[in-house]
Amino acid sequence: MLVSGGLDGKINFWNTHTDMNRLILSLPGHQDGVICLSQSTFNNKTVIISGGYDNIVKVWNPIDANSKLVTSFIGHESWVNSVTSSKLHKKEVAVSAGNDNKIKVWNILCSEKLLKAWNPVGIGSKKLLMTLTGHVDSVTSVITANWSELGNNKEFIISGSKDGTIKIWDPEAELTKVVCSFKIKNGPVKCLSDYVYNGEVAIVSGSLTSIDIWKKSSPEFKEG
Repeated sequence: MLVSGGLDGKINFWNTHTDMNRLILSLPGHQDGVICLSQSTFNNKTVIISGGYDNIVKVWNPIDANSKLVTSFIGHESWVNSVTSSKLHKKEVAVSAGNDNKIKVWNILCSEKLLKAWNPVGIGSKKLLMTLTGHVDSVTSVITANWSELGNNKEFIISGSKDGTIKIWDPEAELTKVVCSFKIKNGPVKCLSDYVYNGEVAIVSGSLTSIDIWKKSSPEFKEG
């Protein structure tokens, strides 16, 4: 199955195994174009996280027979460029990167519907868990990676920005949440991915003119 988001504000689900009736499901809900999508699994259930030009992050359960919209997260002051999922203190969260230079961490299980259906233990109803600030221009990409080498088998948040920097965040840190921050040479960061390079965890970044691989042993990882 293929999932797409469009400028019409809809999320479409496609059957790629047939030439007929390929559109399986269409979910309207965003008030403007859908920019980014991420598929995640929570409590063995698949959900779709979406972000759009309407500044809103939405979580969907496409197999729910009744309401497929799980919850909406409102808080970005500009459009949402990138979404992903992570764990915060072993609890499921959604992470979004905005054109407002901010990264926000959301409680994926905040809705009463999910609290009843999935019965998580020890999680509250607060939607916005934290806002990470430090970039001075639009945050274009956000990913998460579980790097035991950086400490206690945690999940870290990695962000790239039009300001030309990549930042690694520890959302569980009590004070300074930025583990390291380094600047790339070829302008704004357009996209990010984590990668295992010669047996070593690395970050892959894409800019306007190059694709770079940043290994954990690189000097940049030691910059503050």
